Formats: sequence, C-alpha cells, structure tokens
Amino acid sequence: MEKPHYKLIGYTIWLFIAWSIYVAFVYPLLPKSNSILATVLKESFRFAIFVVPLFLILKTWNPWKDLSAGKLKGSALLYGLLVACVWMAVTLAIAVFGQNRGLTAPSLYFWFTGFSFATIVEEFVFRGYVAKQLLGNGKFIAVLVSSLLFVLIHYPGWIILGMLPSVAAFLIASVSIFLLGLVLGWIFVKFDSVWPCVIVHAGNNLVAAITVASAG
Repeated sequence: MEKPHYKLIGYTIWLFIAWSIYVAFVYPLLPKSNSILATVLKESFRFAIFVVPLFLILKTWNPWKDLSAGKLKGSALLYGLLVACVWMAVTLAIAVFGQNRGLTAPSLYFWFTGFSFATIVEEFVFRGYVAKQLLGNGKFIAVLVSSLLFVLIHYPGWIILGMLPSVAAFLIASVSIFLLGLVLGWIFVKFDSVWPCVIVHAGNNLVAAITVASAG
C-alpha cells in the first residue's frame, strides 16, 4: 500500500499560500520595468518559493537525480522538440485564425523568464517532484493530479492581478493549460526526464508571448 504523501501535501499547501501572498502583497511592490535587476529580483522570489523548499524536503542541493533532471538522452530531447513543434503549430493556428490575434516579437524579459527560467522551475516542481512522487499511485493519477495543480498555480495571478478579462477567457486558459499539463505529464512518464517537458513548455510560452500583446 502506498504511504500517504505528507511531504507532498505539505509542500503543495506551502506553494499555494506562499505564491498567493507573493502575488497579492509582494509583486505589486516590485519594479514594474523589465530591467535586469527587476527580472532577477522577481525570479529570485519564484526560486525561493518553488524550488528551495524542494531541496529542503529532498535533503539535497543536487536536483539532477531526485527531480529527474539528470537524463539528457537525445531521443527524449528530439521527442520533446517534435511535440513542441506540433503543439506550437496548433496553438498558433488557433490564436491567429480562431481568435484573430496578431503576432509580435517577444521581449528580452520573456527569453529569461517565460522561455527559460520559469519553465525549468515549473517543470522541476510539477513533473520532477509532484508527478514523480505520485507514480506509485499509478501513471494516470500522477499525470492527472500534477496537471490539475499546474493549472491551479496560475489562479492567484489570474484572479488577484486580473490578468484575464472575462470568465470565458478564464475557462479557456484553464482548459488549455490543463491539456498542456497532460501532454507534459505523459512525456515525463514516458522518458522520466524533465528536459523534453521543458522544451514543450517553453514552446507553449513562446506562442503565448508572440500573440498575447496584439490580441484583438
């Protein structure tokens, strides 16, 4: 019988409370610019909230093994790249032809956060830790729960900061990220590595960055 996931539950509670407090009370006080200093400051908070507690729980400062970050097989990376291309093509087509959005070049800020640092941090957490901890309960449960939590961690920003203009936009974004989470979870289970997941996640964020600014 699988042991209760007390550490996972405790970490999840911490993550949602700490991130909500950060979004509500700390983020509004930080510089609004995308300068290097402001970016480093914001991402330092993300790292402290998301990753540092994992190192304390796992009692290690080397995440490569415990978070399935040490496997860099070429086949896994190629698979991630192919899935990323398909996902990007589909989501870009929906954005441009289904939602009448235009295209814009992503900012330098995005390349450091949405395309690199943020994707790695979130994949360490939701696939490398959450999904991996739940694999003993079955692959379906691991992928499903990690995908649900992946959606829910976006809610503090969406709700507190008013990032989405309507209920419809909220529901569409929730479904979209849940489906992305399922794809990422499936890839993680297949290869036991976060890196192909990072590639797909970054591709998704890239599409969002080049379409959201000129949305109609």
